[in-house]
Amino acid sequence: KHEFYETRHFFESNIRNESVCISESPPKPRVQLYVEQKEVQGQEEVLEGSSVSLRCSAETLCSSPPPTLTWSSTPRIPLSDSSRLQELISDLNFTATHRQHRATFTCTITYQLQDKNKTAQDSITVHVQYSPKNTAVSVLPSSSVLEGSSVTLICSSDANPAVNYTWSRESEGQLKQLQTGDTLTFNRTDPTHRGWYHCTAQNQHGSQNSSVMLDIQYASEISPSSSCSRTDVTVCFCETDGNPSPELEWHLSGRPVTNSSNTFISEERMSSTGLRSSITLHQSLTNTSTLQCVSRNTRGTASQLLHLLHVIPQESG
Repeated sequence: KHEFYETRHFFESNIRNESVCISESPPKPRVQLYVEQKEVQGQEEVLEGSSVSLRCSAETLCSSPPPTLTWSSTPRIPLSDSSRLQELISDLNFTATHRQHRATFTCTITYQLQDKNKTAQDSITVHVQYSPKNTAVSVLPSSSVLEGSSVTLICSSDANPAVNYTWSRESEGQLKQLQTGDTLTFNRTDPTHRGWYHCTAQNQHGSQNSSVMLDIQYASEISPSSSCSRTDVTVCFCETDGNPSPELEWHLSGRPVTNSSNTFISEERMSSTGLRSSITLHQSLTNTSTLQCVSRNTRGTASQLLHLLHVIPQESG
């Protein structure tokens, strides 16, 4: 959005018979700060949303053409001018926003003396108080990290005066406050750290929030409760967990098993990271027949051998 400024210029010159006043050092203009039509000192801070007027005034000199007043700013801000004749005064009017914080406005008076342009300047720096803006959370090294690694959440915000930061985490539908400060560090992450984290930046003028999802990745794991039961048919189930969410396979006596007339396999997602699979075998099995449950994701592989009535854990890779 463009900032709009209104300036009013008033000039009065006493020029008689095109006379020219000679001066090597033209008088310097004076810039005054008004907030809500009351004059304040230049170092005082202005509240965002306040009506601000910068008045530039200078002594009149007889010169031809009459002296002029012009405004400039650092950083550069669009300024619009309007004028009327009266005394040598220029008012720059605007509504204070955070974009004008620490902006320097300069009024320049230009005289034409002895066919040469002479200038003089006065400046004022505006300090604006405002609520937090552009609050954001960044994560080092990444918002998705491997279990056991270190991760740091960093909160930043633009505000005047400076903000206080508060960290909280979503837990069972509610926010649980963790700590204050602009950083939140976990030196050794585990799956319990996975979730949404919120940073609140607050000063006396307001607050603003920013959030990030912290994703802790870990290799597939198989629950030791995975087992088989046998009546007229053999039914086995296998539960696995991992992030990213794992895939699960069944191997019968070392060979992969798929759905067939003798085998029925079903899967159920338990959570975003959990999977449960069951297999029903309508075929004759020997005492040495075994089932192997194999779980894989991009972080690792786990497997477990299941006999008909008991489970034999196998090392995961």
